[in-house]
Amino acid sequence: MKKSLIYFFLIIITCLQIGCIKDSEFLTRKPTDVIGPDDLWTDNNLVLSVLADFYDRYPDFQRIDRWWEYTNFEEAFPSAAGDYWRIQNTDWAYDWWSTWDYAFVRDLNMFIATGTASTTLAEADKKGL
Repeated sequence: MKKSLIYFFLIIITCLQIGCIKDSEFLTRKPTDVIGPDDLWTDNNLVLSVLADFYDRYPDFQRIDRWWEYTNFEEAFPSAAGDYWRIQNTDWAYDWWSTWDYAFVRDLNMFIATGTASTTLAEADKKGL
């Protein structure tokens, strides 16, 4: 019993040592799910994918399936009998549409700042964006 317990611990210790040999390689590799600013401006397709992500994150209030939202911005007059309050409302609450996404605004500003300062992307490609 004592010998099998010793062998068991030796196997565990050996497995841990073999599994932890390359910690420096593991900790210094580049992430695959994050695009850094240095990598972004080297490829036009990466820039377009980031722009597509920005357009996807843009809040869209007025859609065809929510047609009554056009009256909230006074771009239309409500024709339903119970929706006249939308025109009379002058006290919009701060959380009415809940679009205080400052991270999105920061991402846009960082994109513009790093894009204009980039030297690796061609000027023609910058103007096309």
